Amino acid sequence: MSETITAFDHAAQLAGRTRAYTGMFVNDLKYMPEGSFTNGQGGVTRSVAGITADAAWLADCVATMLRGETPATTDYSTHVELIPGLGTKEACTELISNAGTALADAIENLPASKFGETVMAPWGQETTLYALGSTATSHIWYHDAQLNYIQSLAGDGEVHWMG
Repeated sequence: MSETITAFDHAAQLAGRTRAYTGMFVNDLKYMPEGSFTNGQGGVTRSVAGITADAAWLADCVATMLRGETPATTDYSTHVELIPGLGTKEACTELISNAGTALADAIENLPASKFGETVMAPWGQETTLYALGSTATSHIWYHDAQLNYIQSLAGDGEVHWMG
């Protein structure tokens, strides 16, 4: 067994996961049933536009914070303002692609010495910049799972996100 310590690039790994999860989300958008972009699946479920707006809003907000800038707002409820413009696959794809890229780029460009700095997260908890970036990255995948569930409710049992 080697006793050589191999450096692990946390920023590159996290940025890579961000790009991968964003790509999975985009792949699933291609297979969303008609009507799901603007309509929920009954009750209080969200539309695909609502899910996409949520994931993209947090990614953009966190990317802004990781760049050392102040977001226009950290009020989560403002993500609903994005929904009216997201009635198509193309609009949702563009929004989440841009947000995921911005987040991955911000993670890659954050100096390693800053990952441990503490900030106030948009949800009102103190957290490190690393945890903030990690949460926003996981948040994209979390919402992709919601897309998968909508697909299954429509009778599509295939796994598309790895395509």
